[in-house]
Amino acid sequence: MPIFETENLSFYSKNKLPKFTNLFNEKLNISQFDYHILPKLPKGTVIRSYNATYSYISSSLNVVPYSKSMAKKLKIPFSILLSPYRNLHEGDAPIPVVNPENLAICSFCRAYINPFVTFMDDNSRYRCNICNQINPLPSFYKWSGKKGMKRPELVNPVVDYVFPMAPEDLTSSVYLFILDVSYISIQSGMVYTVAHTILNAMNKIPNPNDKVKVGFITVDSNVHFFKFDSKTECPSMIVLTDLEDIFVPSPDLFINLKEYKVAIEEFLKKLNKIFSFSYVNNNAFGSALKAGYEMLKNIGGKIIAFQSILPDIGLGALKDRNPDEEKETTLFQPSEKYYTQLVKDFVQEKICIDLFLFPHQFIDIATLASLSRDTGGSLYVYENFNSSIKGDVIKLNNELTKVLSKSIGHNALAHINLSKGLSIVKTHGNITPLSANRYTIPILNPENSYALELEVSDNIKDTMVSIQLILVHINDKGERKVRIITQTFPTSSNLTSIIENIDICTLCTFLAKKAVDNTYYNGPEYARHYIENTCIDIIKSIYNLFFSKDENKLLKIPTSLRLLPLFSLGLLNNEAFRNSKTVTPDMRSYLLSQLYSKSLSSVMNIIIPRFYSIHNLNSKVGQPIKDVKDSVTFPYSQNLCSDRIEGKGIYLIDNGLEIYLWISKKSDPELLQSLFGNNYDAIISGKVELSEPQNDYSETVHKLIKKIRSHHILTHNCYPAIHVVKDNSTKLLKQNFFANLIEDRHEYSPSYPQYLNNLLKELNK
Repeated sequence: MPIFETENLSFYSKNKLPKFTNLFNEKLNISQFDYHILPKLPKGTVIRSYNATYSYISSSLNVVPYSKSMAKKLKIPFSILLSPYRNLHEGDAPIPVVNPENLAICSFCRAYINPFVTFMDDNSRYRCNICNQINPLPSFYKWSGKKGMKRPELVNPVVDYVFPMAPEDLTSSVYLFILDVSYISIQSGMVYTVAHTILNAMNKIPNPNDKVKVGFITVDSNVHFFKFDSKTECPSMIVLTDLEDIFVPSPDLFINLKEYKVAIEEFLKKLNKIFSFSYVNNNAFGSALKAGYEMLKNIGGKIIAFQSILPDIGLGALKDRNPDEEKETTLFQPSEKYYTQLVKDFVQEKICIDLFLFPHQFIDIATLASLSRDTGGSLYVYENFNSSIKGDVIKLNNELTKVLSKSIGHNALAHINLSKGLSIVKTHGNITPLSANRYTIPILNPENSYALELEVSDNIKDTMVSIQLILVHINDKGERKVRIITQTFPTSSNLTSIIENIDICTLCTFLAKKAVDNTYYNGPEYARHYIENTCIDIIKSIYNLFFSKDENKLLKIPTSLRLLPLFSLGLLNNEAFRNSKTVTPDMRSYLLSQLYSKSLSSVMNIIIPRFYSIHNLNSKVGQPIKDVKDSVTFPYSQNLCSDRIEGKGIYLIDNGLEIYLWISKKSDPELLQSLFGNNYDAIISGKVELSEPQNDYSETVHKLIKKIRSHHILTHNCYPAIHVVKDNSTKLLKQNFFANLIEDRHEYSPSYPQYLNNLLKELNK
């Protein structure tokens, strides 16, 4: 039981101070921070040896305040990040699969048995760690020496229950491809590249039971269906010209991927040629989506849509949106109610949309992004795509291939159990709530994560609190599975324990996701105020607890929160929230989507880019880390400020979405020759792919870039393009590079020292 203090909080906290850091006295060194280190446990608390892997579930508070009043006074957001279907990384243990004789489920809260239950009465009963209900223990769980402790569900916080199904009952995955075949889509090479990428990835689509079905729709000023009458020849095309009254012209438009493989290959090879003489500049994408809905209704599945221009005719026709005329509070909401209702229909029928956009001008991503966001899908954007640029083709090829080949879950229902005293305030991410603690996700994408905003709604009377996610879904094999993820946290009235065990990365990722929600409903300005005010409120609440009004208020921050000002500044600098009219609404909408849906490590990399000096690499860089398979040793990250750039240097920035290489006229000619195969004047700035490595130096840089790309493909399915930036590059390209140096002063934000001074002024008010 926690100690219930009778003294007021300030009296209690003065006698047990956490470690503080004066940010004006301590020089920031970003290389000392690791975004993936789990916070240390407070002394004397239960050892969480069984707790879930950090990348599946993490919490901003790893010690929970025992009382509602204490939590309220601390003003530290209590958030949980969930990445329940994430990809396994090299070295990760596979999730244990269990199929017990009987399920041990709490009779009151329906929580599954897990490593944190308490066994009682000679192991014949157990106490649920969620609700404290005492339940009978099935006989096969009774311990026999140490054997009983080795059941996977009793020692692993993440387990999968598999419920075998008869072969005839196994469900099949269904994919519907919708391609924009308007003039710009053909001329840019989008249709050709997409068709050949699908063609080359067909064998990688998970199809263990040979039941996967596919269908195709193309759209310009009409909607075109394709009916495969032969298993070896191209399909016939059915043209629908009435864009308002959409119907399915044939009942058998989906075909078995394996049986019709030859015909599909012939179709994909000829698809670009079929529309090569098209000069249509209108598009009825909204009508095509309605057709897709009619095809997938009652069976569910995934739509993968490719769109280049603004849908301007048919159902859901959109118009240009002028940011100077429209209110900022509505600019990032869907402009057409048609899509809002269509999304609800998709979710009802378990249909998910992955959206690939190729804008050459305004395409209203704010409206179209809701299709993927609200159906559990993902959004990919390729601005000014041109198939003659090698980097564009490679990026699309890698990302689309991953979408087609990755393992996904279907028809997911999520149920979240919380200990008494905790409640869910709101959920942030590509997930649809059904009730206070139940959610639906048509398709489980491995790269998506979800943030739960919690509150201590009542005083907690236990020493531990728990959260359990029950994720019911169908896997790629068509089997019914239930993934159980359980996490526990100690409770305390000790402010030092609570504050010293804050996870700054989870806190910051949650702030980013909530700021995205604020932008959607109230505009970027409101989100910026939220970011700044939250940072100030957190620091001020701790000041009020630990310092009297008479004390000199230097910028002392608990060591566990010392990165909070930098992270807040990083959010304000990011194009998603940046106070700058040079950021287009489309690009802002794209970045909002990335921050809203991606995992902790991905969001952190987008907010705090990694900045490396690569002209002075030591012998360890590029070498594998001992005992870690497929690892690469990286140079130390540098602080994100321009005074770290030397005149002769070569630098690499990885911001999670793109890679920038900075070179100057004074850079070592030999290094430039080995990297680019040219001298400085002959090197073209902009989007490039590096030439084959010529020596040890270029081989090392290639290893670093390859590792960055493979990591991002695995964590959030992004294959970053490489941009070379030179002294004489365009103003826009140089601005994009220096915008990543968030400690510098920009026209839209203060420098890091200036930001600290602003914080201090607010604290002294």
